[in-house]
Amino acid sequence: MPMPKSVTKIDKNGVKYISSVDRTSYTIQELTRAALKDVAKFVRREAKSNAPKQSGDYKKNIATWVRKDRRTGEFELQLGVYTAKQSKKKNKNAIYFAHIIEFGSRFVGGLKVLTNAVQSNIATIIQIESQYLSAIENEAKAITLLDEKDEVSDA
Repeated sequence: MPMPKSVTKIDKNGVKYISSVDRTSYTIQELTRAALKDVAKFVRREAKSNAPKQSGDYKKNIATWVRKDRRTGEFELQLGVYTAKQSKKKNKNAIYFAHIIEFGSRFVGGLKVLTNAVQSNIATIIQIESQYLSAIENEAKAITLLDEKDEVSDA
């Protein structure tokens, strides 16, 4: 979606009052989404590097999603493993034991691959987010950070 134009509200005695609320809220939303996409790229790379390497199937099925919450309208980042249906669609072997690798069972302890990828890198995640969110003050800088061609892939 392209950036909305500012709307002229009142033209009174030669003075124009211009509302940029739509444009500003769009810029903030897009900066948030772009920051989450960069965080997703980093966290996914970290999780894949810490994944067990026996068959490589678990590592190949780690994915991230940046979605808009239906209730709040805010963007959210999800880190997880593809379902069997998603794996087949992407021509990957389905992982039916991902929850055991992550959380463990009564016989074996969990490796906490996804959890540790986030919790051990909180400082880096904050740094990536602050890069984007500090651009809110400068519209020109914000527009250069919002490259619509730079989509996150799960490759």
